[in-house]
Amino acid sequence: MKGLIAAVSMVLGYVLTAVAEPPAPLTTLHAIHGLSNAQASLGPPVVFYATVTYVQRVLGTSFVQDGNVGIQVREDKNLKLSPGDHVLIKGKVHEGFPSVVIADSVTVVGHGPLPKPIPASFDELNRSELDSTRVTMRAVVRNKDAKSVFGNAATLLHMQTDGGTIDAWVDGDDPNPQQDLFDDEIEITGTSSGKLDGKSHQIGVKLNVLSFADIRILKRSRSNPWTLPVTPIDKLLATYHVTDQTARIRVQGTITFYQPGSALVIQNGDDSLWITTSTEKPLRIGNRVDVTGFGTLNDNHLALTSGEVRQSSVYAPIAPQPMHGANCRTANISSTWWRSKGW
Repeated sequence: MKGLIAAVSMVLGYVLTAVAEPPAPLTTLHAIHGLSNAQASLGPPVVFYATVTYVQRVLGTSFVQDGNVGIQVREDKNLKLSPGDHVLIKGKVHEGFPSVVIADSVTVVGHGPLPKPIPASFDELNRSELDSTRVTMRAVVRNKDAKSVFGNAATLLHMQTDGGTIDAWVDGDDPNPQQDLFDDEIEITGTSSGKLDGKSHQIGVKLNVLSFADIRILKRSRSNPWTLPVTPIDKLLATYHVTDQTARIRVQGTITFYQPGSALVIQNGDDSLWITTSTEKPLRIGNRVDVTGFGTLNDNHLALTSGEVRQSSVYAPIAPQPMHGANCRTANISSTWWRSKGW
C-alpha cells in the first residue's frame, strides 16, 4: 500500500511540475505570425533577434524585421532605438490585428544596414502579407500635405497605385517644399502597416517612410496643375473616370438594424457591419442573414455596398450589452456617426 501511495505521489509530482513549467518562448517571427488568435490571446513568451526598420518614439512603437518578416513592438521605456539597430527582444505576444509584441526588454546588440526592401503590390499590402515589413513600390502622387505629428515635421502623401490608394507618412522636413509632386510617378520605400479603425479592422494601407531620400521620381507629370485650363464647376464630372475591379463577397450575421431601401446593420460575434442596400423586403431584427455585395469604406468604417440579402429562418437576437466607462465614450462617438447618417 505504501508503495502504491509513493508511486502515485511521484506521478502527481511529475504532472504538477510539467503543468507549472512555463511554455518555451517563441524565437522567430515566423512562429509568432503562425499563431491563431486564440493562441495569441494566451500571451506566449517570445525571445528573438531582429533589425529595427522604423521607430514611432512618441507612441513607444517600433517596427522590426528578421529576414522578410516584420512585426510591431511596443515598449515605452526604450525610446532611443534607431533604424538599423540590431536588437534582442524579450516579451510576450499581444492578440489583435496585426499581432504585436509587448516587450519587457529591448537590448541593442549592434548596428548595420536596413533590410533590403521587398517589391510590393497594393494587393499584397492590402492582404497584410507584408505587414510591418520594409517594402518598395511604384505610385502616382495625388496629394502632398505638410503635417505636424506631435510637434515633429512630416509630410503626408496620398498615392494611387495599380490596385488602390495608399498613404505615406514621410518623416522630417521636405527639402523641396515648392515641388508639388502632383501626378508624378515615384518609387517609394518604407515600412508597411495597416490603417485600423477603433475595432482593429484594417481600413487601408500606409507606408512609414524615414525621409525624402527614400523617394525617387521616375516620371514627371506632363503638365503643371496650376497652369491647367479652368474647368467650369458644372462640368466637373466630364473628367471623372474609375475602373473598379472590386470582387463580390458574402458575409453573414444577425440583423440589429434595418431601414428598408437604405441600410442594414448585421453583427457576428463582436464584429458589426454597415450595409447599404436598396432592398425593401421584410426583414426581421434578430434573424440570421447572408448578404452579398462589395467591400468599401464609409467615413473610415468598414462597410458593404450594393447589398443583396437572403434571410434565414434562424432567429437569434443579439443581447444588448451594458455600457460603462470607455464603452460609453465609444458609444457617444458611434451615436454621433449614426446621427451623421440621418438615423
